[in-house]
Amino acid sequence: MPFFVRLTNPNFAMWAMLAATVVNILLDYIFIFIFEWGLFGAAIATDLGELVGTLLLLGYLLRPSVSVRFARLKMSIKSIRLTLRNTWYMLKLGVSSCLSEITIAVMAIAGNYVFMSHLGTDGVAAYSIVCYLFPIIFMVFNAMVQSAQPIVSYNYGCGQLLRSNKALRLCIISAVVFALVISGVFVCFSGDIVSLFLPDRTSHAWQYAVAGLPLFAVDYIFFGINVITIGYYTSIERINLAMRLTLLRGILPVLFFFVLPAWLGVTGIWLAVAAGDITTTILIVLCRKKV
Repeated sequence: MPFFVRLTNPNFAMWAMLAATVVNILLDYIFIFIFEWGLFGAAIATDLGELVGTLLLLGYLLRPSVSVRFARLKMSIKSIRLTLRNTWYMLKLGVSSCLSEITIAVMAIAGNYVFMSHLGTDGVAAYSIVCYLFPIIFMVFNAMVQSAQPIVSYNYGCGQLLRSNKALRLCIISAVVFALVISGVFVCFSGDIVSLFLPDRTSHAWQYAVAGLPLFAVDYIFFGINVITIGYYTSIERINLAMRLTLLRGILPVLFFFVLPAWLGVTGIWLAVAAGDITTTILIVLCRKKV
């Protein structure tokens, strides 16, 4: 529902999701620490938080005054056929986004295997920190592209190419700035970040993670550019190109996981994902020049 609400009132969509999150956090504290309900309390807090967000968004979409709202489903043969056609079309558009999520899991599995082969369980423990943090970085970039997609698709459909390109440019600039900031944090405070997960600073896993976190952070700039650009191609209905680039982003890191360690040792493992995203970014630049 936030996707539909955001088309007419992005502020309300944001506040509804924020309300759900705040309720979840407050109830987590009450149910876990005060009532001592443990995991059961955490589950109930999540349910109630989501319920609050759902009721707010549902109430907004039920208002007759908004332009995007619920409508009665037509049951004629033609309407059902058109609904099925549109559903299939939406599924095709969503394939690249689905693959983007899957590539994170593939990256984690391949990385765990390679780290286990080279550094054992300590290497896997170090890499697991990246696996915890990387989805958070992805969520930020994904939020940027999802916010820009209605603007891009609307203006592109109206023939306002300058506006759609401007939205793409602003989104990429925002992604690069965020990536630079977060990379700087990882470089300057890698020890403190790793200590949140591995308190023992004398362990091999802690040392591996502190050395590897800044290396892995090289990926964030190129990762952000790739996510934004693939989302842009999805918005303008270049589905095949978006799908190919997404598949490339999933395949290349796996290949580099097995190739780079032969040249660079453990450093190559940490740089494998960055190497895959850098290669994808180069191909994106070449595609944009052709366009």
